Order: sequence, then C-alpha cells, then structure tokens
Amino acid sequence: MSAAPQTPRPVRPRRAPDELVAPSETPAEPQPAEPEPVVDAPVETLASTEEIGPAEGGAAGGVPGGTPGGVAGGVVGGVHGGQLGGVVGGAGTGPVTPVFMPSDMTPPRLVSGEQPGHTPQALSARVEGTMILRIAIRPDGTVGEVQVVRGLALLTEHVVATVSRWRFSPPVYQGRPISIYLTQRLRFEITGR
Repeated sequence: MSAAPQTPRPVRPRRAPDELVAPSETPAEPQPAEPEPVVDAPVETLASTEEIGPAEGGAAGGVPGGTPGGVAGGVVGGVHGGQLGGVVGGAGTGPVTPVFMPSDMTPPRLVSGEQPGHTPQALSARVEGTMILRIAIRPDGTVGEVQVVRGLALLTEHVVATVSRWRFSPPVYQGRPISIYLTQRLRFEITGR
C-alpha cells in the first residue's frame, strides 16, 4: 500500500531586513501635574538684575532665578553643563536616549548586515517561528541595544549578535539625526521538508 502523494506546503516569502515594522504601541501621554494653588501676595518688581546681583556661586550678569553654578547667558530652567545656545534634545556629543519612531518619519533603510539564519542546533531541532526585536538605532545609523520582545529557542543569542552588526541609514526627523527604537520581525522557516 503506497502513501498518498503529499502536496507541498506553500512557502511564505521571508521579510527582507529592510522591511521595517512600526511599533504597535505608543508611549502613554504624561498626565499633567495638579495646578499649584494661587496665593494672593504682593509682588515686588525690580528695575534691573543689577539690584539682585548674581546668586551665591552664580555668574556675574546671571539671570534672576538662576542657580549657583550657572553661566552668564544661560536660561532659567537650563541644565548645568548644558550647551550655551543649545536646544532641548539637541544633537550633542553625549548619549542620546532613543525615542519610538514618529509616525510621520520615513524609516531608516538597512544599509549593511547579513540576514540571520538558523544555527546548526536550531536547524536540527527544526525551530520555526517569528522573533520580534526592538532595535535602538543611533543617530549615525549603528545599532545600539537590541531587546528581544519574543525570542526562539536556540536562535536568540545568534540573532541578537547578528542584528547588532547591522547598519542603517541615519534616522533623520525634522532635519536632525535622532536615535530611535525600531521594531523588527524576523520569520524563521525550514524549507524542503
């Protein structure tokens, strides 16, 4: 008695590494702080900042409300060690915290890097499925941290090491390079059963 011929399973095409998937969740909006109670009190106005003088430890010519250690020309609410004339979230030389990719931003393209494949152990164990990674892409297009959202046994370590070597076109938003999180799905199938 012979077995009925098996019809081959259709092979789903692998998603190319440059097909990027936007994050499925957006961060929650911060809740506004409760308003401070209004207190009716007399307000004293001053003719110039010279009447106040600099804060103890502050800079000569500083601003009223400045802080000790501030610099002349700084702004109220600025940070110590900030760049004079800089902007919040500016492209400084320090570490940049990635943000989730804005919906109106063109995703960066994968410029170089190999597509991760099965390890010999995963192949012999016939591991199949989809891995989901959250990749931090730096302003220069290199990969920072790779977080595994959903992994596959015998593949996770290999895939993270491979993806860490990827290089993307620099992510640019509103004319500035930024650091973003990119969610990437990688499908692993064994063909030729």
